[in-house]
Amino acid sequence: MRTCARFWSCSRNDAIGNVIAMGAVLAVRGTSTAWPDLPAAALMPGMFLTSSAQLPRRAWSEYREGERVRPAPVE
Repeated sequence: MRTCARFWSCSRNDAIGNVIAMGAVLAVRGTSTAWPDLPAAALMPGMFLTSSAQLPRRAWSEYREGERVRPAPVE
C-alpha cells in the first residue's frame, strides 16, 4: 500500500476523532450529564474498524495489480 494513503487514513481518523471528542466535551458541559459521551464512544471504534477493514482490501488490490504488471527482463 502506498505510504501516502496510509498516512492520510491515520491523519483523517485522528482529525475526525478530535472533532468528535471536542463535540462530546461541549455536549457534556452543556447538558451536565455524561450521556453525550455514549455516541462519541460508539463512533470512535466504528471509525477505527472501518478504516482497519479498508487497509487490507487496498493492500490486496495493489498486490493483485502487481502480479499483472511484471517488469521486462533485463538483458
